[in-house]
Amino acid sequence: MADILDESFDELPEAGKTNLPPVPEIPKATRAPKSSIPATTKEKRVRIIVGEGDAQDNPFVFVQVNGVGYQIMRGEEVSVPESVKHVLDNAIVTVMVRGADKKMRPRRQMRFPYQLLGEAA
Repeated sequence: MADILDESFDELPEAGKTNLPPVPEIPKATRAPKSSIPATTKEKRVRIIVGEGDAQDNPFVFVQVNGVGYQIMRGEEVSVPESVKHVLDNAIVTVMVRGADKKMRPRRQMRFPYQLLGEAA
């Protein structure tokens, strides 16, 4: 096995001299034209506060609408498009709770409860 390794190292090309094709240049990032800004950034905005959550919850809530992402800090007042509020409204989870008869029953609740403060200025 050592003989095979020794032979393969003898055949390595010199630095910079390979038979591989050249690596194409990567184009520089450009800013998107204003006409391509998604409609979600032009719609009416509202002010909300997303609940703090539990100790193990992430301090941010990530919401994506039509390819535009929003990272919302929990417990802080933020201004978001109405479509983000609608996503939060539709983020529902089912949890099991024990009723008075000691039977487990499903209950639907908001995944990210929030407080609506009104329209943004």
